Amino acid sequence: MRFTDVILIWMIIISIVPILLLGFFWSRERTKQFDSEVAKLRANYYTEQTNFIKIKVDQVLDQLESEIEFNAEINKNLSPVQIKIKEDYLKKYILQRISKISFGREGYVFINTMDNQSLIYDGKYQEKPIQILKSGRPEWISSYVKMQNGIKDGNGHFFEYKFKKHTSDSLGYKLTYVKLFKPWGWMIGSGIYYDELNSTIESERVKLRDNIINDLYRIFFIFLIVVLILIFINHRLSRYLNQNIKTFKRVFSKASDDFSIVDINNIKHQEFQELALSANKMIGERNKFFDALLQEEILLRSLIDAVPNLIFYKDKESRYLGCNKAFVAYMGIDEKDMIGKTDVDILGGERSYLYLESDKKILDSKTSLMNEELIKYPDGHEVRYETIKTFFTDVNGDVQGIIGISHDVTLHHQMIQDLNIAKEKAEESARLKTAFLANMSHEIRTPLNAIIGFSNLLVYDDEIDQEEKETYNRMISQSGDSLANLINDIVDMAKIEAGQIDIEKEEFSVKQVMEDLFVLYKEQVAVKNENLQIIYEPDIEHEELVLTNDLFRMKQVMVNLINNALKFTEKGEITFGYKVNDTNCSFYVRDTGIGITKESLKVIFDVFTQIDGTYSRKYGGVGLGLSISKRLINIMGGDIKVESIPGVGSTFTFTLPLK
Repeated sequence: MRFTDVILIWMIIISIVPILLLGFFWSRERTKQFDSEVAKLRANYYTEQTNFIKIKVDQVLDQLESEIEFNAEINKNLSPVQIKIKEDYLKKYILQRISKISFGREGYVFINTMDNQSLIYDGKYQEKPIQILKSGRPEWISSYVKMQNGIKDGNGHFFEYKFKKHTSDSLGYKLTYVKLFKPWGWMIGSGIYYDELNSTIESERVKLRDNIINDLYRIFFIFLIVVLILIFINHRLSRYLNQNIKTFKRVFSKASDDFSIVDINNIKHQEFQELALSANKMIGERNKFFDALLQEEILLRSLIDAVPNLIFYKDKESRYLGCNKAFVAYMGIDEKDMIGKTDVDILGGERSYLYLESDKKILDSKTSLMNEELIKYPDGHEVRYETIKTFFTDVNGDVQGIIGISHDVTLHHQMIQDLNIAKEKAEESARLKTAFLANMSHEIRTPLNAIIGFSNLLVYDDEIDQEEKETYNRMISQSGDSLANLINDIVDMAKIEAGQIDIEKEEFSVKQVMEDLFVLYKEQVAVKNENLQIIYEPDIEHEELVLTNDLFRMKQVMVNLINNALKFTEKGEITFGYKVNDTNCSFYVRDTGIGITKESLKVIFDVFTQIDGTYSRKYGGVGLGLSISKRLINIMGGDIKVESIPGVGSTFTFTLPLK
């Protein structure tokens, strides 16, 4: 400040003291009058607002009772489960509607439950209710307990307490009216902050102040005239000193712009030269500080860019301040194009709004968040990132923004999945093999017992007649065939597993093979089950079809599929046949048996697998037939599939190449 300015200030102070004293005594009288009017206004407004929030709460309770009565009438013919579903939907609908009620800047309706849950908090419907006693907010917990104890008598009550404001994170004293809605155990309340009361009073104070200001204009006019006279006097005095002062100011202005050293030779007067020496010392220290700061910034930037993890940082508005090279490669745009923009500006879509919500949560609660997400790149490959986001502050501890680090955990996640899958497969394989051995033991013992038992009767029992001998011989023959088939299946599976199965290709007539099978099974079905019919459907257009493949293995698969159909079909029909397309011949077996569930269809062709362990007792078998069939068909260049509906039937289809 110039010396002449100091003189001017003292002259103004001495001149305006009488004016200020006059204004002080006059304004004091007006202030007393105003305080009296404010007291009346405060009392009236307090009564008005308490009635207002009470009416708001009573209106909500009336609406709830009406909704319950209306729905009770509608729900008379519904089951308890349906009533519960409708009541849950009604609660959600009412909570969403009540959450939209607001008045003034801070007014809203809140709903807590008697069992420690907040359903509407801060004017927002909570999809997942907040556990109040676990919220970690002492002022909320204490006010909740006070309300909970106060309204147990069923009447509405007013409460005063300190609580977070709706429009900011600061606390304010609040007047609240709360009443219990007993049918649902809801504590319904609404309140108003004393700050709003003071705001209204302040508006009235402003009106009176405007009146006072108008009265002061005349005093100010007199003051202005005095100041103008003093400024004129100061101007006359300053003309003698301004030349040296302007020179010094010009030099210092240049030094402040580029941190250059002040040239003392251009400064006159000893006092100013001493000041210039001090300034040169300060500028030198400042230059050293900025050089060190720049070097640290370069080092830190190099370190951040060298890290393979994605690193980014934002301001308090979630606008990007910068990022490392890995994050630039991930986003696909330059860093300079990201700075100053939010995720909504860059990414768009629902995902960007989720990022903004998590940023706001971190800034509001001053906590860190960690999450995993699967990102799909434009070229189709997917990467799983684990992201940690936290806030950073300035030297005063004030939150300035968010910093985030994302780490690629795709390989780790895949390794865990692979280990779990391998573990499940190993456990399932062990279980299936155990079940297979137990079942196979039963299947082997059954025909062996029959062979031994009936053989003993034939050898040692002299009293049996010829008809019984023929029956025993037939039973021994059937048991021997069953045992031989079982051993053949086990041998075939062992050969397949060892890669020793041989395919002997030869030409054969498809029509002839299928007709032979039809004749064979038609006689068997006619003898064994009069409720079952077997049907053969040839491809009329390709009756002369000749395939070159392993005839024995092809018949083995067809016999296996038809035998399965006979095993699981007690009545109805079994249809088999073939159809020819451009490249393949499709063979099928369709039955009207018990069918197969969707879960069993997934493992029907797995080795040692049966659709249900109980079937092995009722229908026989060890679970090798379909697995052998699938592998044989694959070896012969085809494929096999099944379609089934439980209780309706199944259709097995396999293909063989035409050439």
